[in-house]
Amino acid sequence: MVDECLVERGWAMDPDGSFSIHRSQQQQFDLDRYVCIASYPIGEIYLEPYDRGQWEALYDYWVAEFLPCLASNGFEVADPPTKETFLAAPEAWHPVGDRGLRDQLSAAEAQGRISSSNEFLAEVCSVSPGESVLYPEQSTP
Repeated sequence: MVDECLVERGWAMDPDGSFSIHRSQQQQFDLDRYVCIASYPIGEIYLEPYDRGQWEALYDYWVAEFLPCLASNGFEVADPPTKETFLAAPEAWHPVGDRGLRDQLSAAEAQGRISSSNEFLAEVCSVSPGESVLYPEQSTP
């Protein structure tokens, strides 16, 4: 919604979903972005830190779905920490935070194997299991 708002305000979105702007336009872009963000406030539930159940669901998704998807698409993935280690300090590990994976994604983008890292991580191998997994109580009518 924020991106659509920026487009409506005259900013061109790149194919990968980002905005390329000249530094002389930065102040106006920042103002328009501020207005667009304020137009679509974030729900309170999304501002709260994850609870243990959400971290467990996220870990399970990453290990069972996300990492195998990366591997099946030709990326080398490092072994994740054990679930217990992860849950003891969940902010300490993120599968995309691995520099080696970031380098592989950048190389795949440069080689034309993927159109963009962001698009790949959103549409092909989604890094997020989605709201229905992370916020199941919000998904039921």
